Amino acid sequence: MSSMASRLGCLVVNVALARSAREPAPRSADALLDGLVRAQRYAACRKSPEAFRRLQWLSRSVDGNGTRLKDVQGAKVFAAFVATPRVEERRAVYARNPKVVSEWFMHLDLHGLAHGGPGRAEWAWSAFTNHEGEPTSMPRKFDANRLRCAPGDVAFTFVREPSRTFLSGLAQAACTLRRGDREAAPEPRGTWLDAAYPPFGDGARLVEAYLDDMDAGRSIHPKSEHTWPQAHKVDFVRRAGCGDFAFIGTMETLEASFVALFPRATLPLPPATHTAGEDECKRNLTASIGGLAARPDLQRRVCAAVAVDYDCFDYELPPACR
Repeated sequence: MSSMASRLGCLVVNVALARSAREPAPRSADALLDGLVRAQRYAACRKSPEAFRRLQWLSRSVDGNGTRLKDVQGAKVFAAFVATPRVEERRAVYARNPKVVSEWFMHLDLHGLAHGGPGRAEWAWSAFTNHEGEPTSMPRKFDANRLRCAPGDVAFTFVREPSRTFLSGLAQAACTLRRGDREAAPEPRGTWLDAAYPPFGDGARLVEAYLDDMDAGRSIHPKSEHTWPQAHKVDFVRRAGCGDFAFIGTMETLEASFVALFPRATLPLPPATHTAGEDECKRNLTASIGGLAARPDLQRRVCAAVAVDYDCFDYELPPACR
């Protein structure tokens, strides 16, 4: 763990423990401590480089220039008053996590975050890291906006219940595919692509076909990156010199976590559920495949696909997976 994140964690843990001895901690303090502890857990948990490289390969695309791998992820950098735990202005680095209100974060209106009104925000890009310090390749076209961190920067992200995120990502992939897009996936192509066009019919069968394709090593299409475990999708800030995450909040506690990290923010928060901002296709498909309680065998397979998220972010496993 970076020394900055370690010092930040120790300071807030000590403050919270001292306060709890006197009185019940307010909700914002709980959320701040929770985000710090989750960040420390993420830094310590193992994220298999072999599993990540397999996801990249299964999600590869083909075009006139050959095989392409998903190798970059986006970030947003902006000045803000951050609880560290003393509130002071720092440079905040948001690591994009698709399917976790990421569009709201990437288009964040910065009123109230920085001194003097709206702050300046920059988009940046970084190569993924193979978890052993070796970065994946990064196209040269991103060099001008490459993410570079400096001492004192505060890296953060938000995560979401892993099974729900996986299913939302699969709905995203299925609903945005067009029949011509199928050709972007190299042979052997996944059988789930044959069913991934509205109307879908049996949503559970779509999930089953997708997991069968992953297990068999068939190509699952570039759009399937939305189903990747979140632990892999946000694992790039260390490569950019940001050190470890200082804070990882959850979508389930979005308001409390965001206000705890940015106590001077006056921003209207997005809807509490990600699906509130999705189109009818994604809402309907997510609803049709969301009732996995009736299919404990399928729920266990989904849990296995995103097991690293349950471990790294300390989410409680669904009953079927315990």
